[in-house]
Amino acid sequence: RIEEDFTRAQKNLQRRHETLEYLTKLTTSEPRHAIHEVILRTATVMQIDRVGVWFYETIDQTQILSCAGLYILSTNSFANHLEFTSTYFPHYFNALSKQFHLILPSSQDAELNKELSSYFAVFRIASKLDIPIVFEGNLLGVLSCEETRGHREWLLEDRHFGQTIADIIAIM
Repeated sequence: RIEEDFTRAQKNLQRRHETLEYLTKLTTSEPRHAIHEVILRTATVMQIDRVGVWFYETIDQTQILSCAGLYILSTNSFANHLEFTSTYFPHYFNALSKQFHLILPSSQDAELNKELSSYFAVFRIASKLDIPIVFEGNLLGVLSCEETRGHREWLLEDRHFGQTIADIIAIM
């Protein structure tokens, strides 16, 4: 069993390495294509049901996350044109502004869980990992990983890989 676990871990690391190598060499003049490629490969490598990239902006003192692309692994499809606003989710935006990884539902923030409960119910989200996309200290958006097939414990390797993906998006 130890050998099988070791072999599985090695294959997983190899897939992540190959994906990161591919993405660092990705060149395209079409930003939407690049975003779709990044989220497709992230969902496939991490085996997450939904991966999205959301861009951050402030309009008339309202913070907005606009979906640049959302890939759904179970249906092999893309979605976009979704928005998330601080009007409805102020606690979430406050937590995101601290530029730390958010693991949801949160074991430490009941208010945040309560605020997001309807969102989780509508989209059947069992667990979520949100990684801020930051460039030169400015919040550009968020890489959102959503698991719908059951609760997922977000491992340190998931968080590191996701952070690297967020950094690649920031550079793009």
